[in-house]
This record gives sequence, structure tokens and C-alpha cells, in this order.
Amino acid sequence: MAMVLMAVDHASALLNRGRVLPGSRNLNGGASSFPSDQFFLRWATHICPVIFIFLAGVSIVLMAHHRARKGIAERDITLALAKRGLVIVLIDFLWLNLFTGYREFHLDVLTAIGSGFVVLAIVRRWPSAALGALAALLLLTPEFGPALGLPTGLANTAFDGGRAAPRVFLNYPVLPWSGLLVCGYLWGRALFDGNARTVDVGRFALRTLVPLLPLFFLFRGLNGFGNAHAPRMDDGLQQWLNVSKNPPSLAFLALELPLLGVALALFSRLDSMGKRLTALTVFGQNALFFYVVHFPLLGVTAMLSGTMGKQLIPGTLLGATLLVLAMYPLCRLYARYKRSHDNFLTRYI
Repeated sequence: MAMVLMAVDHASALLNRGRVLPGSRNLNGGASSFPSDQFFLRWATHICPVIFIFLAGVSIVLMAHHRARKGIAERDITLALAKRGLVIVLIDFLWLNLFTGYREFHLDVLTAIGSGFVVLAIVRRWPSAALGALAALLLLTPEFGPALGLPTGLANTAFDGGRAAPRVFLNYPVLPWSGLLVCGYLWGRALFDGNARTVDVGRFALRTLVPLLPLFFLFRGLNGFGNAHAPRMDDGLQQWLNVSKNPPSLAFLALELPLLGVALALFSRLDSMGKRLTALTVFGQNALFFYVVHFPLLGVTAMLSGTMGKQLIPGTLLGATLLVLAMYPLCRLYARYKRSHDNFLTRYI
């Protein structure tokens, strides 16, 4: 699901001539209201980084359990986690900026995930109470960080997002998104509790994630603390939903995590009924491959077809559909290659 929504968002970035960026203070030029159709097209994809980063934390629990059962030492698990995080960050730096000739570096969700992996490699063996306190501290940095008076580049890197250096722009500030990854790790630790085979993911998600939704209404109702210093301008629906995605605010997470909980419950229910959504499974099992391939595929196709920045929403959705259809056989081919090859590429992508 997240990969399909991401394809819609990235197709919009390259094709949609009316694209808007609600929820991203460093990208929207200070705009506070947007055309409704464009607003909801973008808003519908805001859950993507929450899914990627929260579930990345959960996946680390599974990875650690799997490797521990194989007799791999904790030290080696930690080193593997840190190494994977650094490789993910390097992919963001080197591969995804290759097509701009490294004139400028735009760092996106992979840098957030990779940084979170490195943070978690350092702290993952802490007691749950200490990890919870760390996660809360990191998630609160968009609220309290400005009071520290850090230099702009450092503040943007750490908790605000934006230009970190003359040639480096971070869409995803490191600290709060790392806090979300730690939350995902804690959630996975509580969910599996050493046994990944007998858990009811859907029921657990409904009990633990969906009840966060009242916090969204609380923070938006207070219209002060809780949205990373980006208040509502009026009482309209758009303003209530225009929560700060970057930096990720408490209101944003209190809305998106319950939506993730509902999605997990739905897919868990479908799985228990024997209904497998094969295409989504293929995308999910090859998510990083999808991510690194779909950007150049989309960009080259848009340039060759002359559609770059010239489409309305219907054309954008058609482009996203064609992108997803093209990525499905590529992901299946890569999955087949990965099953029969053990090398640097298949270990990290």
C-alpha cells in the first residue's frame, strides 16, 4: 500500500503542474491554504514515511530475533544494523543525487531511515522504559528545539528540516524521525515478545495505535503546542488536516499512526481469510529496490514523453498507475534474482 501511495506522490512531483506541498514548512513557500483537490492528493500520501519508518523499527526486532536464533552474537547484530543504516544513507547521497550531477544533495526518507538504524544500533539493548524516554525526547525536538538557539544548518539537520549546508537540503530532519523508528522498535518488541509466530498484529494495532487518535483532536484543538509551531489559520477541514509532516509534529503522528493501525488490522484480517494481495506483497518484500529504481524510471520516462510538469491530476494518476504496473515485473525479477544470489546488492537492497 505504501509503495503505491508513494508512486502517486512521486508521479505528482514530476508530472503534476498544480502540485502543492501542505505539511512541509520548508517546501511550501509559506502557503497556508491550497486548492482542495491538490491538497488531498498530497495529504493522502502523508502516511507513507510513517509506514516506512515505523515498520522499519518493527523489522529490526524480527531481524534481531532471527539472527539470535541462528546463534549470531549481539555485537555482530549491532554492527550489521549500523552498517545497513550507513549503506542506506549512502544510497540517498550517491544514487538518488546522481542524476543532478551532485551539484546539490537533496536527502529524503532514506537518510531518515538510515540515521534511525544507526541510532538504534547504539541504543537497542536499553530497557524499554529508557528507550521510550529517548523516543519521546526525540519526537519533542520540533516543539522545543527552536529554544536551543542552534545555528540554522544544525537545527535543520537535527529537528526542523531544510538547508543543512550550502549544497545539502534535508527533507526529513534526523532526530524526530529517528524517534519514530525507535517507537516502531518498541512496538515490535512489545508485539512479538520473543515469539513472532503466535501474535495477532491486527488486534494489537487496534489496541495500541488507533487509541492515539484523540491526541490529534486535542493538539489541533489547542492550536498551539503539538504541531511544530504551525498553527491552524481557521476552523475549516483543510486547516485541521494540514498538520506538520516535516518536521513531523505530534499532531501529525497522532493522526497517521491510527490510520496505520487500521491498515494493519485490515491487512491482518485479509491474511487470516487467506486473501493475499500478491502485488502489494511483492512490492513490500522488495521495497528498497522499488524505491531506488522507480525514481530514474519515472524521471527518464517523463523527460522522453514530454510530460514533465505538464499534467493535471488525472494525467498524474495515470502516470502513477503506469509506473506501478512497470515496477511489478521488475520487482518480481529482482526477487527471483535475490533468492539465488548472495552478494552485496542482495544483502542491502
